[in-house]
Amino acid sequence: MSYVYQSITPGDWGSGRAYHANSDGFVLGNVSFPSNAGKGCNCMAYGYCQGVYAMATGGNTGFFGRSWSLCMWSNPNSLLMPVYAGATFYAGVAQMGSGDQQMNAPFSFTWIGPQSSSRNAFHEVDVSTDPDFRPPPIRRLKRAAPMAAKP
Repeated sequence: MSYVYQSITPGDWGSGRAYHANSDGFVLGNVSFPSNAGKGCNCMAYGYCQGVYAMATGGNTGFFGRSWSLCMWSNPNSLLMPVYAGATFYAGVAQMGSGDQQMNAPFSFTWIGPQSSSRNAFHEVDVSTDPDFRPPPIRRLKRAAPMAAKP
């Protein structure tokens, strides 16, 4: 059996982009990291099908090293979502978008499914036609107030 790998264009975080699957397959989402690990970068990607979300975050991660020194590291992640023939699925992505975002993280979505010569694996549909779709239940974090100095 041969397989098809087809690029999927995601929508934004609030609405996603809707597709109808003509065959069984998988949606593979990947959030990578920018070329500079020292730049502030955060990206979230999601897939949604039949009431189930698959999510991944990526970009660069900050953490504390030895003696509480600041460190940055790249943080790539992926999601894999099964989709059955006849289902509507969604793909969405959001870069952090605040003043702290110094570079955007690269991302991609790919359809993986059996090759069919008679029809396309999926096609785009109007997101407003599905009353069951809800954006992911994720809230963006707000910057915390600075801690007061100890006397």
